[in-house]
Amino acid sequence: MILVLTTADTEILALRTVMEDLPFAVRAANPAGLDEPPSLDGVDAVVVRLLGGRRAWEDQFDDLRVRCVDGGVALWAFGGEAQPDAELAALSTVSAGEWAQAFEYVAKGGLHNTRQLLRLVAGLRREPAEEIPPVGVWGQPVERPERPTVGIVFYRAHVLAGNTRFVADLGAALEARGVNARPVWCYSLRDGSAATLLAGCHVVITTVLAAGSADGDQWAPGAPAELGVPVLQAVCATQPMATWEASSAGLTPIDTAMSVAIPEFDGRIVSVPFSFKEVVDDGDDLGTPVTAYRTRPDRVARVAGTAAALARLRRIPNEDKRVALILSSYPTKKSRIGNAVALDTPASTVGLLHEMRAAGYRVDRVPEHGDALMAELVDGDGAIDLGHVLVAVQPPRGFGENPVAVYHSPDLPPTEGYLAFYEHLRETVHAVVHLGKHGTLEWLPGKGLGLSADCWPDVALGDLPLVYPFVVNDPGEGTQAKRRSHAVIVDHLLPPMTRADTYDDLARLEDLLDEHAQVASLDPAKLPAIRRQVWELLVAAELHRDLGVDEQPEGGDFDDLVLHVDGYLCELKDAQIRGGLHILGRAPEGEAELDLVLALTRLPQGAVPPLRHGERDRHDVDRVEAENRATLSALQEAGWRYDGGDPTLRWICDRLIPALRRTTDEIANVLAALDGRAVPSGPSGAPTRGMAHVLPTGRNFYSVDPKAIPSRLAWDVGQKLAAEVIDRHVKETGAPPASVGLVVWGTACMRTGGDDVAEALALLGVRPVWAPESGRVTGLELIPEAELRRPRVDVVVRISGFFRDAFPHVVAMLDDAARKAGFDDDPRVFGSKPGAYGSGILPLLESGEWTDDGDLADVYTAWGGYSYGRAGMGVPARDAMARRFSAVQVAVKNQDNREHDIFDSDDYLQDHGGMVATIRALTGREPFAFFGDSADPARPRVRTLSEEAARVVRTRVVNPKWVAAMRAHGYKGAFELAATVDYLFGYDATAHVVEDWMYERVTDAYVGDPDTRKFFEQSNPWALRSIAERLLEADERGLWEASERARTTLRDALLEAEGWEESR
Repeated sequence: MILVLTTADTEILALRTVMEDLPFAVRAANPAGLDEPPSLDGVDAVVVRLLGGRRAWEDQFDDLRVRCVDGGVALWAFGGEAQPDAELAALSTVSAGEWAQAFEYVAKGGLHNTRQLLRLVAGLRREPAEEIPPVGVWGQPVERPERPTVGIVFYRAHVLAGNTRFVADLGAALEARGVNARPVWCYSLRDGSAATLLAGCHVVITTVLAAGSADGDQWAPGAPAELGVPVLQAVCATQPMATWEASSAGLTPIDTAMSVAIPEFDGRIVSVPFSFKEVVDDGDDLGTPVTAYRTRPDRVARVAGTAAALARLRRIPNEDKRVALILSSYPTKKSRIGNAVALDTPASTVGLLHEMRAAGYRVDRVPEHGDALMAELVDGDGAIDLGHVLVAVQPPRGFGENPVAVYHSPDLPPTEGYLAFYEHLRETVHAVVHLGKHGTLEWLPGKGLGLSADCWPDVALGDLPLVYPFVVNDPGEGTQAKRRSHAVIVDHLLPPMTRADTYDDLARLEDLLDEHAQVASLDPAKLPAIRRQVWELLVAAELHRDLGVDEQPEGGDFDDLVLHVDGYLCELKDAQIRGGLHILGRAPEGEAELDLVLALTRLPQGAVPPLRHGERDRHDVDRVEAENRATLSALQEAGWRYDGGDPTLRWICDRLIPALRRTTDEIANVLAALDGRAVPSGPSGAPTRGMAHVLPTGRNFYSVDPKAIPSRLAWDVGQKLAAEVIDRHVKETGAPPASVGLVVWGTACMRTGGDDVAEALALLGVRPVWAPESGRVTGLELIPEAELRRPRVDVVVRISGFFRDAFPHVVAMLDDAARKAGFDDDPRVFGSKPGAYGSGILPLLESGEWTDDGDLADVYTAWGGYSYGRAGMGVPARDAMARRFSAVQVAVKNQDNREHDIFDSDDYLQDHGGMVATIRALTGREPFAFFGDSADPARPRVRTLSEEAARVVRTRVVNPKWVAAMRAHGYKGAFELAATVDYLFGYDATAHVVEDWMYERVTDAYVGDPDTRKFFEQSNPWALRSIAERLLEADERGLWEASERARTTLRDALLEAEGWEESR
């Protein structure tokens, strides 16, 4: 008897076919599925084939070899590749000549060669090996020239094993949709031979793995990308259909990595699983079940329908093509239409319309500017028909119609109106462009990825091609759209970045500090007077609160205070803030270009050194900033030509500026996608964090290899963040924390390689183990107490829904780490209900249906009270969550870049603020709230959340420089002001971090300033009304005690805004 052990199920299928012709018994098994060593009773020879070589089954293989040698059983061992595996050849117990003959059969594969291999092993007469080409066209497809053609790429191994029913089903579905199907088999897409056979295809559907490879900090996507057509990744799931149907996750971690995450590097469009590995023979006579791929008709239809829709984009003339441009709107307010992080959506929409008209699309008219567009949308019914282009507002998600549902229904389906809107699009347009991060479609309930026909994104969008301009620094949420709505991302540039500088009281204080330094050295007798002025200005500006000083110090203590103030002013002045909004396809110019280049050269860019060199003194920082600006300004005037030897200036002129000038690729590639052409892939991340290699924008970004989380660099940052948390708690209390609550997001994990995950492990005193060759994490090890030199910290993690979907194996790793560290009485990882997303806090705040912390905690635990780990993924665990949160002493959230802040996104207040409110409701105490800042990975630091709030309010929220920059963007600028107030209110409602002076300053800057008031009237009167209502609500709820002057200002503004609206 011959025992065959192979990790390829297709080879087991081939064995089942040929074994009936053989005069001896054959048994088989897949080593990956063995719970115990295979029996060698009655076995004369063992044939082993291991994908990944000996290392993939090392201990078991070594044991098997010993037993074969001891028992006189011949061992024939082969790797899974087409090239000989020298290690396994040497470990085989047959002669080198015999092994080489056998390997020829193994490498060439197929039923004939499998039969002859077994005959060789049995010592019987055999026939020569048959040569089967590495690539070929399967069957005899007949292509009609009037139809578009779609290629289907699948592995040669399926042809060899006769496992081709799934290819036939997909081909039939394409033909039924009026599309030619060209099935092509290959061993790999890497050598380009298959791409030659695909020439002339309008779309390619592939079921094989990524074709590209790493090339420095970029990815070379391989031969299929040279075809210039969309490549659709259709998933052949490695699990049975019934398992997939029952799973809220959808795909297994291995399928997620190999069939989704890595193919995204090639720029592929992610489709759904359409075939599943099913048992087709119980295999009693073979000793193992026999599996083959079988399809599910509705998923085959989705893959074929999506491919056909993409192929038709290539064939339909632009003048006949119908396109919908969709703008987000949440929360549902007239002041907040066109929600898109970092993007001026109205101006971008107008610009795109002009370019579409120039490209031949039927655009009957283009609104004069962004404000005119928004006025039409607001005054109309939320849609404008411009010929063959529709501009429309995405309908509300649905909680507004049933506000109480927010307490118990995180998986509430979309409304009938929402579904009717998308049904109308499916019936009337050929493609959809969703402008900016992000809409609600990709966050609707359903499987995490690998969607079924019952998942709401699939129900709503159907086969419609979706093109999605998305900010380059948010790979996570963009990836969500790629994986749950087959979106083609066209990434766009971050907003203009600038230095905060000083203003008003801060500028006056800066002058006073300079005067204090002069007086101290030249005229000490005047020190008491100047110190009194400094202190009075500190108090007037409320800066003494930021610094934690209640009374004016005397003598040398005041000098220490001056040093502290000077350092704080330097930090505020030098902070990076957004200096405007990005307009799609428009590169920064003039001062905005200089500001961005300065921002991108603060930190090293790979091997390129920064323009700064660690200056800390305020005057040194100002001097170096001025010198750098002068140098860059001169280069700009010279057309960015540089022949000198400075490596940073050379990089700026040769690499950075050309990349920024290619920002025009953004609109060009939106149009390319609408033409049915491929959008090239590219990396993603925060350019200001040393990742300028993500430029140029306009690409279909990819993220990370999920198996490499956390990376070695992330481990370094995570250890520092953990140490900072512990040190800060010791500073505040005199002791390290016993329990820390940590918010972990998928998008930050993708940007950083897993800083937050690494911090959790470091706090627990557990470290990752990496494979030296691949950098993938292979395990965990407990850091010995002697090395750790501190108590282990109990870490309770609140993961986002996207993190759950993208990194299920990391979720299990966090659970393993907690148990390894001895924290195993309760789950430690909590998240949203399977198939749902969010924490519920934002819809609750928007509904107004809340009174106190108890209401916030009820929603936070209802939405997030599901445990994740080895014991089960998404198990209801509200009581366990309450127990663990009751023990948390510190609630931590990190931010890894300064391209955004805590008051320009609702995510921070929902997850971090919700955690703080929940702990407070459960325990009656105010937990410490810490905010980690790793914008400079070499020097991460931790502030209290109150410190961070004061910092952001001073540097951006009430900074005239930022307010003026927003006024330059009309409606969307006013939107940003209103959104900032909403987020500030939300974080205060949950975490109690906004002081009265902050509300007063916001009132003065946004409502009391006549120029800003006039701006609202002209561009977005609804924003002024929203701001006034929200600030008055904060006063009514006791979040601040407004001065009478502020109340009067807000009430007057509310009446004035209502009058403006009525007069429109």
